[in-house]
Amino acid sequence: MMNAKSSPDRADSMATKKAIVYFTCPHEIKDKLQAWAEAEGRSLSNLMERIAITAVDQAEKSKGE
Repeated sequence: MMNAKSSPDRADSMATKKAIVYFTCPHEIKDKLQAWAEAEGRSLSNLMERIAITAVDQAEKSKGE
C-alpha cells in the first residue's frame, strides 16, 4: 500500500508554487474554522489563505493612515 507521500496522484494534486505555513490552535477553533470553510464551499487551507490575505491588507492600510 502506498502512503500519501509516495502517491503520484496526491503529489500531482498537491503541487503548488505557494508557500506552506503551519500554525497551531485549539481544537475548538479548528472545528469552527472547518465548519466555516465547509459552509462557504472552501477547503480549510483556502479559508485560511483568504483570512491571512484580508488581515495583511488591513494591516497595510492601517499603517498608511
